[in-house]
Amino acid sequence: MLAILSVAPLYLKDMSHFSKLGHVWTKNRIIDILQKQNKKRSDRVNPWESTDQCLSWFETGQSPLGTNMHMHEFSPTKFALEAQLSKSINFIELVNENSHPEFLYLSHMSTGPQEFYPEAIAEIYSNMTELEFSKSMSFHDVKKKTSSKHILTCYNETPPQLPVHVVSHHYVGEVPPGRSFLTLKINMEKTYPFRSVGIILSPKAFGDKVEAIF
Repeated sequence: MLAILSVAPLYLKDMSHFSKLGHVWTKNRIIDILQKQNKKRSDRVNPWESTDQCLSWFETGQSPLGTNMHMHEFSPTKFALEAQLSKSINFIELVNENSHPEFLYLSHMSTGPQEFYPEAIAEIYSNMTELEFSKSMSFHDVKKKTSSKHILTCYNETPPQLPVHVVSHHYVGEVPPGRSFLTLKINMEKTYPFRSVGIILSPKAFGDKVEAIF
């Protein structure tokens, strides 16, 4: 916890993206490395092989993605798309503009040690036909599929004296080029509904999950 607090000024509230101070710190580290290695400047810029996509509506309540979920301001200046148990399917439309698959991480709210959010089963469908068919499948049917991902929202090992409310980034799976759909199935009611606050599409997978305290 002390280690996280010591670097907190380098990040925005989501503890994932650099603040202005964080960008300055990174720039200075790069300059130090280049000076030590006596590198000469080159203005040649090669094209990117691929691009990533990081979208967060956590602080703005604005998302360019199609969805059937309601955007809710659950705390002052904190927003989320809420997945409901009453719906046969909750979905977010995805667009991969690259010519190869990208790796999807879902940003959502989690707590510990008490469980305030329901678990979810996430799956990616590449077309509307598959999306429509998934509506007839139960939570447990989808959970059995090897292509689905079980999203946990509680950290039971958290000490009672240090309760946390965090944004978690869980790996879901590969997103094919073009249009596809991220679906969420909920199996029970909790104190709060399952809350999605952003997505990350990356050319590479960086482990199963990352947590960020705000």
